[in-house]
Amino acid sequence: MAYPTPWEHGLAERNLAAIWANYRALGYTRLIYTNTVSVLPTVMQALLDAMGGNVEAVAVLLTCTEDTARQRLTQREKGSALNRQIELSTQMAVALEATCPSTVHRVPTDTCSIQSVAAAVIRLTGWLPG
Repeated sequence: MAYPTPWEHGLAERNLAAIWANYRALGYTRLIYTNTVSVLPTVMQALLDAMGGNVEAVAVLLTCTEDTARQRLTQREKGSALNRQIELSTQMAVALEATCPSTVHRVPTDTCSIQSVAAAVIRLTGWLPG
């Protein structure tokens, strides 16, 4: 946690711009950026602007049922933080479903391994032949 809140100062955009510049200088042309709200149009545009130049993006939202989210959060959170995280997770899932455009790919993760989710995301980028 940080105060004042980092998003009020464009910290994510500034950090991404710095990191991307370093990778680009080394010849990298691809990046997978993960952040729950990065699939929202205004957030995505701010991140693309931070990267500068001609940047192509593929938005992917990883999804799961409320039961799966609760199970995963139970493994990670303890005590009073658990109920708050479950509440926030549910609110965010509803908000993302309501505000993400249809151009955002949804990848259900409920019964998938980490490897199969990663493979699905890579397929959606179009980086691999075939």
